[in-house]
Formats: sequence, C-alpha cells, structure tokens
Amino acid sequence: MTGVNSHASTRAQRMPLLWLLYVSFGVVGIVVYFMLPTRPQSLLYTAIGISAALAVVAGVAIHRPAAPLGWFFLAAGQVTYATGDVIYLFTRENIVVDLCYLSMYVFMILALVQFVRRRIPRGDSATLIDPAMLVVAAGVVWWVYVIVPLAADGGATVMTIAYPVFDLLVLAVALRLILGTGARTTAFRLLATGLVLTLGTDVAYAVASANGTYADGSWIDAGWLLAYLLLGASALHPSMRWLDSRAPAVSPPIGHARLTLLVTSALVPALLLVTPGRAGAEHLPLVVGAAVLLMVLFATRLVALTASERERAIVDPLTGLHALGVFRANIALEGERALRNRGQLGVIMLELDHFRLLVETYGQPAGDRVLCEVAARLRALCRPEDLVTRAGPSRFGVLVAEADAHATAYYAEAIRETVAEPKMPLEADVSVRVTASIGLAVLNYDTPEPGRLLQLADDALRVALASGGNRSHNWRGPVHVTTSPARR
Repeated sequence: MTGVNSHASTRAQRMPLLWLLYVSFGVVGIVVYFMLPTRPQSLLYTAIGISAALAVVAGVAIHRPAAPLGWFFLAAGQVTYATGDVIYLFTRENIVVDLCYLSMYVFMILALVQFVRRRIPRGDSATLIDPAMLVVAAGVVWWVYVIVPLAADGGATVMTIAYPVFDLLVLAVALRLILGTGARTTAFRLLATGLVLTLGTDVAYAVASANGTYADGSWIDAGWLLAYLLLGASALHPSMRWLDSRAPAVSPPIGHARLTLLVTSALVPALLLVTPGRAGAEHLPLVVGAAVLLMVLFATRLVALTASERERAIVDPLTGLHALGVFRANIALEGERALRNRGQLGVIMLELDHFRLLVETYGQPAGDRVLCEVAARLRALCRPEDLVTRAGPSRFGVLVAEADAHATAYYAEAIRETVAEPKMPLEADVSVRVTASIGLAVLNYDTPEPGRLLQLADDALRVALASGGNRSHNWRGPVHVTTSPARR
C-alpha cells in the first residue's frame, strides 16, 4: 500500500494522543470531583460537561467529517445540559432547568438519527427489528415500574414523567445505531459506550430517586461524568471521520450473544407475570399485547435471517460477487467438463497486500470501498464466461474458462496490474495504491485433478505473499508474463 496522502497520514498518527490526553485528564477530574465540597463539585461537574462540547467542536474542526451536523447536535446537547447545571446552581430546581436538561435528549436524538440515516442502508430489516424488540421489552418494564408509579405520585409533574419517556426514545435510536451495520471503529465504540453509560446512569438515578437515596455528589454522578468524557473522546479520535460512513453490506450474520439477547427480550413480558412484585391486573392488557408483538417481531426476524443466510451462501453482500461455495462447486463442475472435452481450466487466487494496515489507518469503511473497487475492476477485466468470487476478507478468486497455462498467467498479471493502477480514492483528499499477491493453478498443466486446483492456487498465493507481495506465483515459482494496455 503506497501513495498515501502524507498530510492525512501524519494527522492520523498525531490525533490519537489528543483523545487519550483528554480522557486521562478527565478521569483525574472525576477523582478530584469526589474530593471536593458541594459548591466546587458542582462547578467541576459543569466544567467537565462543557469540556465535552468543546472537545466535539474541536474534533470536527480537526478531522473535518463529511457531515458534521450530527456532531454539532451532540455538542449543542452538552451546552444545553451545562446551561441547566449553571441555572441549577443559582435557582435550584425549576421549569427552566428541566427544559435545559430535556433539550439535551432532543439534541441527542437528532444527532443519533443523523448518524443512522447516513450510516445504515435502507432495507436493512435487522436494524429495525432487533432494536424494536429490545425497546418494546424495555418499554414494558419502564412503564410498569417507573412511568406508572411516577404518574400515580401526587407530587409528580409532566416534566418528571418526561425524563423516562425521553430515555426510552434515546434508547430506541441508540439501539438502531449500535445494532445496525457499519464499521465498529474506535470512535463508534467510544460513542456507543457513552450512550449506554448515560442510559444506565439514568436508570440508577431513577431507582435511587424513587428510594429517596440519591443526593447531589453521589457516586451515580461518575456515570454521567464518564459518559461526557467518552463523548468528547469519540469526537477527538481520528476515526470519527468514518463513524457515519454508509455501510455497503446489510443484514449481518446474527451471533450467539445477539440471539440470546433477542430471546431474553421476547420472554420479558412472561417474566413480569411470574416474578415477585410483578405487574398487577391493571397492566395485564399491556403486558399481553407486548408479548404478542414481541413474538411476531421475533418470528419475522427468524424468517429474514433464513433468507439472508440463503442469499449469503450464493452472493457476497458487500461486493455482489459469487460466494466461495459457488466458486468451489463451479471448479468441480467445470473441471469435470474440461476433462471430458480434453480442455483446460485456470484458477487464480489473489490477496490484497497490507489490507489490515489500510483498515487500521483509514477505518473499515475505507477498506470496504477498496474491496468494492477491486470487485468492480475484476468484473470489468474478466470475460463473461469467467467466474469471479470473494473468497475471504481480502481475498478474491477467478475461474478462467478454457485457459491454458500461458493464458492463465497472462490473466493473473493483467489482474495484478489492474488492481494496482490507478490509485483507489478513499476520501476526497486521500487515495492509495493497492497491490495484490496472486497464486494460480491450471488443469491439466499443474494437476489432472479438479479438486486440487484451489489448494494449489492457495499454496502458490502463500508463497507470493511470503516473497514480499505484489507478484504472481504458481507452484513452480514466480510467473513472468508481459502485458500491455492495448492487449488488456
């Protein structure tokens, strides 16, 4: 990987230190917070909240994301919350303070909606159904144990009830972002952890307030303060530029952890009816309705998962190329046909050199763009009768029909040159030259057995990679074939 924009590379190397410094100083500030008396505590709390807003603005100015609006919404939310803190210092609780605090949730929702719209492709049912199930389950618990008791309290106001309602709204959008497709960059993980910490601390605060055990300056405040630091750190990290990059693939495979989470959420209404302190008869229609809705959503998710896995077995969702299983089946089929007709068949395997370094430097969205560009170049170069596949995270394969050893070697070198030139644009100001190592095998030249073609090509590819990359090998050694632009 060469030809990288030097300014972007230098900036990427320098900025991680900035976010680490911010988090380090912030953690020291949190420790000092619990050593101070009440008045200085409040001032430091407000200062940390404002620092998060300043960190977000600084991150936007330094890294220049393509669409900064979501980040500005997050900064605005921090400013309004800090404003509420300042007013609270002088006037204690009043409606203006509540409006400032609730405005933070509004800005947070707007920011998350902006990230979701840019990041997640339309038609990704998994990012709708999964968070919907979790929100329904959380909503039932929140309604029964928080909102209804608050509403029944004679001293409760509309503002008091608004807090848990806004928590649910933030949870809905946050889950859509966290469970959706897209790269899990460092900035994404920092922001997601901050969101989870904010909502978790809100729950702890609600429980403590209901029990009458919360007081200003308690250890619960550490959750909010740490969430502020994570927000600021996510904006200062260089990968914030790619946090809202559109995910090319949809419907990722469901893992055991997510499946367990979905099953648990589907069982929540039943658990409410059998656990001590369960919901009373007045909540039975709501609980039963939630149970039915969760079962419908879960069944829909399983149907969509089955269809997605069936499609994934045929087509790679990122590049649109054939899946590896299709490639293997065609090698066997075309190999037997070539043997019957005394023909020949070539297999070419290529691995992108230093692809992991590219992803670590520029983020997974940039890596996805490179993979899609390589797939497009392979389609444009190869003939209609050839079969192109994505065989691994950064590996591709080409089945070259009716090709002898010389034609296959020529194709391999043409592919290697086509991948390397021209450079691949990653962003408006960054482009890279990507190279590939290639291994090839030909029936009957290298083996008379179709089943050994792929293994021989893979073995030759490993030798090409070990030899320094950006070269073509068969099992005998390096391949040297001269290609020309006119012939390509």
